[in-house]
Amino acid sequence: LHGSARTLNASLRLAAQPSADSRLTVVATRDDRNNQTPVGLFPSITTDMWVGNATLNTPYSFRQDRLKVLGETRFWKAWSLQAAAEAEETTRTLQEVSTTRESKVWAKLHAPLSDLGTGSLKALHATRFGSKYEVLANWAPAENPLMRKFNLADRIRDAAQLRSDFPVTEAVNVGFSVDASADNYNNSPLGLRSGQSVNLAADLAWSVSDNTSVHAFANEEKVRSVQVGSAAYSFADWTGRSRDVV
Repeated sequence: LHGSARTLNASLRLAAQPSADSRLTVVATRDDRNNQTPVGLFPSITTDMWVGNATLNTPYSFRQDRLKVLGETRFWKAWSLQAAAEAEETTRTLQEVSTTRESKVWAKLHAPLSDLGTGSLKALHATRFGSKYEVLANWAPAENPLMRKFNLADRIRDAAQLRSDFPVTEAVNVGFSVDASADNYNNSPLGLRSGQSVNLAADLAWSVSDNTSVHAFANEEKVRSVQVGSAAYSFADWTGRSRDVV
């Protein structure tokens, strides 16, 4: 292949403390991969005895720019509030979607639970929208032009997390958390249309000595999704629903 790629990773971080109880942080990053591998025809191997038609390789490149603004403030005893806004733009070559733009906002509240421990509640809203979806030429097998890959498709996400931590002793701490998320892919004619997940987790941390610690955790995740497809290589004519437990 004579493969060659140039990469660049850069970041800039600015921090300020407007008051004794508040902080502000701004982080900008760039991840750039310039793939200079030449494009050529290569035989496709179906089995050891059968060589398929020649296909083109797809040495795609991408550039990803991120900007994050994070604020944190403390108020009323041990209460604190974090909030952030994030933006991300990704440009690609040799992919169905050349540009995607993602935005995310979230807030997290920390609060003491009397003398028992601490708790936190986090809420998140995120969107991703892309440029026109175009099926790649010379791709085998041919894809339905209405198909949308879930990692490139328009998406709206809402999520929440509830967590609590309890110090059993000075050396032992236990924590419990519940995470829930819902994804919406309404702009996808074919492919994944929605997904929901709920995750229950518990963890334990034990400081045996100054040099030894033990960590244990257990979690269960339930995932549901809905996808639509086309057996006739046309518009949607079937719907599939799946439920998984991990």
